[in-house]
Amino acid sequence: MIIKKITKEKNNYQVVFEKETLVLKAAIIVRFGLHQGMEISHSLKREIIKANEKEIISSQALKYLAKARTINEFKEYLKSLNSPPEFSAELVADFVKKGYLNDRLYAENILNRYQKKYAKKRIEALLVEKGISLEIIEELLGNYQNKYLQEHLEKVVNNTQKSNLNKTKAAVLRKMINLGYQLKEVETALLGVTLKTKKEAETINKEFQKIVRKHQKNLTKEQLNERIKETLYRKGYQKAAIEKLINERENNED
Repeated sequence: MIIKKITKEKNNYQVVFEKETLVLKAAIIVRFGLHQGMEISHSLKREIIKANEKEIISSQALKYLAKARTINEFKEYLKSLNSPPEFSAELVADFVKKGYLNDRLYAENILNRYQKKYAKKRIEALLVEKGISLEIIEELLGNYQNKYLQEHLEKVVNNTQKSNLNKTKAAVLRKMINLGYQLKEVETALLGVTLKTKKEAETINKEFQKIVRKHQKNLTKEQLNERIKETLYRKGYQKAAIEKLINERENNED
């Protein structure tokens, strides 16, 4: 096979033979010393095509690393390019050696970026999701202390207001756990903290009246009282407040 001509096309080169044309990267032209009039064998042609495929993968891989990536993310990307496993392993080793891939540095950046927003468990989950090794996570977070617990708690408490104290506390705990805190440490931090609620007397009375209107015609007095207690207690209202409403209603009926 004789090369009839070589023409540049954007970032590639068209190598024209009598019956076909190959589109090759510039690095391949240089590596194999390709030029017009050069004769190549079929085996050399296969070698050139294979080398060009690897060059394309390498080029795309470098573009992918324009943004910081973990080794695991990079491996998954290479799979999406249908990169041969052996070549993928070579690329990973080469890019780690050159410093293009550094899971330890990536993990440190995640910690610095999110430590004011999330607690240890949430940050740990982010690192696991990114494929960071458990060894690096342990080195980084093994003795980590949640420095922003009070700050996060104050913000959550100030923005959480439910119909009663139990509901408010449950909502605060849920939000803090979602931020990555442990239940026990949040409960300890909540000691002495004043939680905000809506006017509980108004809200419990509305709930109480709703239950009475719905069930008073088809339930006995005892059944209705049990339904009221069960429903309101499940909604987080205090037992004393529930019984007070029931007693007031019974006294009014008498």
